[in-house]
Formats: sequence, structure tokens, C-alpha cells
Amino acid sequence: MNFKNDKKLILALLFYVLIDILSRLIYNFHILNENILINHYYNEFASSVAEEKLKHFGDNMAIRLLISELFVIANFFLITSIIKTGAILLDFTNIAFKKILFVVVISYYVFLIPGIVQIIWFSFFVESYTVESLTNFNWHTLLYWIKDLNYDFLKYPLSVINLYELFFWISLTLLLKRKGEISFWNSLKLVSYTYGLGLFIWVVFVVFMLVTVS
Repeated sequence: MNFKNDKKLILALLFYVLIDILSRLIYNFHILNENILINHYYNEFASSVAEEKLKHFGDNMAIRLLISELFVIANFFLITSIIKTGAILLDFTNIAFKKILFVVVISYYVFLIPGIVQIIWFSFFVESYTVESLTNFNWHTLLYWIKDLNYDFLKYPLSVINLYELFFWISLTLLLKRKGEISFWNSLKLVSYTYGLGLFIWVVFVVFMLVTVS
């Protein structure tokens, strides 16, 4: 990639981080406001515990934001490394690491949408809500549409199957097709054999841990 493309990659990374931080701040200080927290804590805990939780709610916010963004960036590089390894094994050697990283970052923007939608929804369309309302605002997941789930360990995999995950797959496939100059089916195969397989292994691991500790 030339300097121009490197600049695009850096800007894409910075812009993603900026939007993500702003979304988290708006959620924590506007949507999850003091009145909502007071009602939640005093309903769930003793008064002394509730007061302590309210007092320390905003503590270490900067550190938590930094850790969250570092985790996201690490995830970018992890997904890119997995796809690049798959590209080498499948003999798609013309797809450079930076090209794949750019594709991953751009595609990852779809995961910003649920948070932004939630902020808009509870800012303009809902006057009264609770912490539970915010937690259960997951209409885009398969979990939301399955009622009376008897097994708690299935909640995580059902939440992973969601509309924005599908959009991420589509974006990865189309952008890799364009950047890697390969066919649509080869691009879909690359995404399925790398990101898809990695996601499946991760979900199985989480479910195994949930079953083990329950």
C-alpha cells in the first residue's frame, strides 16, 4: 500500500475510535443517567451499597475507555492475521496484510450502529425506561426472538447470531473481493474458512466454559 492508502487506514482507525468513544460517553452520561442508576441500584441493593455504587460509577472511566479501545484494535489485528493466514493457505497471496486490515476496520463500522441506534431510540422515542430496558434492547439478535429459553448457556451463541454480524460478513466478503481482486465465491470462502471458523471455535469455547462453571 502506498502512503495515500496508509493514510486512509490510519484515518479509518482514528475515526472508528473517536465514534466509539463518543458513543460510550453519551451512553454512560446521557442514556444511563443518574436517575436511571438511582432507581436501579436502590431496587437491587441495600441503600448503603447503592450509595457506594453511585459514588464510584464514574471512577476510572478514562482507563476503562482506553482498555475498551485497545481491545477493539487488538481484535482488528487478530481478525486480519487470521484472514491473512487463510489467504496464504488458500493461495490468495496477492492480498497484502494492510489491505485486509483496512477491510476489517471499514467492515467493523457496522458494529457501531447498534449503539448509535440505541442512543437515538432512548433519547427521542422513549420517555421512561430502566436499566433492564437498555439491557434487553437487542432486537437485532436471534436471542431476542426466542422466548422461554430453558438453557442459559445458549444465550451467548444466540446473541452472536445477529443482523449486524451478517452485515459484517457481507462487508468483509465484498471488500475483500474488491481489494484482493478475487471472485465473490473465493472471497466468501476466505471469510468463511477464516473469520467464520474462528468465530465458531470462540463461541464453542465460551459455551463450554459457561456449561463448566454452571
